[in-house]
Amino acid sequence: MKTLIKLASQKHTLPILNNVLVSGGYAMATNIDMVIKSPCTLPDGFYIPHGILEGVPAASALEVGEFPQAVERGELLGTFTIKAAELEIAAWHMGKEETRYYLKGVCFKGTDMVSTDGHRLTVISGGEYPAHPDFDAGFIVPCYAVKYAISLAKEARVSVIEATLHKNRIVFKIGGHELV
Repeated sequence: MKTLIKLASQKHTLPILNNVLVSGGYAMATNIDMVIKSPCTLPDGFYIPHGILEGVPAASALEVGEFPQAVERGELLGTFTIKAAELEIAAWHMGKEETRYYLKGVCFKGTDMVSTDGHRLTVISGGEYPAHPDFDAGFIVPCYAVKYAISLAKEARVSVIEATLHKNRIVFKIGGHELV
């Protein structure tokens, strides 16, 4: 839940993104690029994140209907698992410079997980990542998604992350959490 609150607590230009939606036993937060969904015992509603963290949930004044809807995931291309420790190692060498945005992520291709900042390179072999004609060159998971996946794995105390690759999105299932 702490990772979900961290996403909702970021500074956003849209005030609606600074809230947590609770629906059907799950709390959801988004920054438009990704959604974190975590199990929650609060009643359905729209909450201010700091109240949830402090144990005193406060309802938001904004309308629930304004919360952004999930983006279509598209066709399922494959499923695989990632060791959380290996993903964390690969994250050490992800690019951090905004001017070299194309290096800001982890590339999965064949049996390799690769990251670089242009000076250092990490290659972790031995995984089985989905092969699909649309992804002949592999696929890249953006750095912000990698960082949140690692944070959720630590919070849930899991060593293996389940992932499903769709045409438009990658979905990480980490303990009871879901990162889209």
